[in-house]
Amino acid sequence: MMRQTLRTAQQMREMQSALLDVFLVPEDAQIVLAMQEQTSMYSDAVKNQKNHTLGPPHIWAMGGMLKTFKNVNPNGTDQPITMTRELHAEIVKAHDEYAEYPVEKKCDLVLICKVEKVFQRGKKQITLCLRNPQFREMILSACKGIDQMELKQGRAPSSHLERELQTLLETMEGQ
Repeated sequence: MMRQTLRTAQQMREMQSALLDVFLVPEDAQIVLAMQEQTSMYSDAVKNQKNHTLGPPHIWAMGGMLKTFKNVNPNGTDQPITMTRELHAEIVKAHDEYAEYPVEKKCDLVLICKVEKVFQRGKKQITLCLRNPQFREMILSACKGIDQMELKQGRAPSSHLERELQTLLETMEGQ
């Protein structure tokens, strides 16, 4: 049973590495603050509403990300986010279109967009899963321009629980 649990956990990490784009950024990065601000606004808006039409919080987080990229000055130097004029023009167009999309279309385009705490001090993790390949490439290109951005690739390391189970399994098999 433990062996099957470990195998399932490994398969889950492989699946995540194939589907998700994950990167680390400084916790005080403009993009993190904008995404958190948008999800906070979402939480406040739906706090006492049972049936709302605002959609899920991840589409708001994407709105914050696009807004941050739109506000970049592509001609400026010494900025926390850098990008080409061409990419900036694409971002501006995407931002304006995204703002007009109905909730259903946003949900179809953005499957996951979230900021999470990580164990690395001073960093936050941004996780994305975007359905449209052109939109994904545009967003990833913009994300690569974030100062001190670290793209995470490949299968994630085993969790603490997985390592503990593996040690226990090896101990039991050794007896």
